[in-house]
Amino acid sequence: QTAHGVEVLKWMLIFGNETRSIMVMGTFPKPLRDDLSEVVKAAVLSARWDVEKKVDPLEGLGYSVDPPKSMKFAGRMGNAITYTKDGEMPVTDPADPLFVVSPGDGVVQPGGREQWAAMRMRTTAETKNIKIDSNDTIELAGLEGYETVGTGQDADSGEAIAVYQVLLFSDGGYYIMAGIVGAKNRETYLDAFKAFARTFKVR
Repeated sequence: QTAHGVEVLKWMLIFGNETRSIMVMGTFPKPLRDDLSEVVKAAVLSARWDVEKKVDPLEGLGYSVDPPKSMKFAGRMGNAITYTKDGEMPVTDPADPLFVVSPGDGVVQPGGREQWAAMRMRTTAETKNIKIDSNDTIELAGLEGYETVGTGQDADSGEAIAVYQVLLFSDGGYYIMAGIVGAKNRETYLDAFKAFARTFKVR
């Protein structure tokens, strides 16, 4: 993998139980493999999980959001967080809502941001045949970006869905907020997605 123009290698450890999965990952520059690989591997393998310990799953995030009452925290992967109707993942019914917030790497130049926002929505995971309904400028938390609404289909079932996205551009990258819900629940959740996105703050 390449990060910030540097090729990196990874050691990854995944474990868990019937309801939760834990991933521990260590990365290091490929040119330093001989010096760091075994050190990083040992660090990753030293991880221990105290199942009884109470932790704040949002600790250390560089941003915050305030979810609506209709959605519950469902999990965190790195610096990305997910919300669903019942707080469970994966979402098994494509009619149910899913909302993801995540930072992203890579600077998008101002002249191409509108087109990039539309392209990013068309490549939303687990969807197909996305059509853009609107792609409007927005400013949240002092960051400029685009709020995009579209329609499409769930990739597996083919069920009609509504797709919502906010991209906010920062000096070193961007933040993305993406919501997906079945078309029959569009009226209920599209406004909720918009209100959810507007609670975004940079810490």
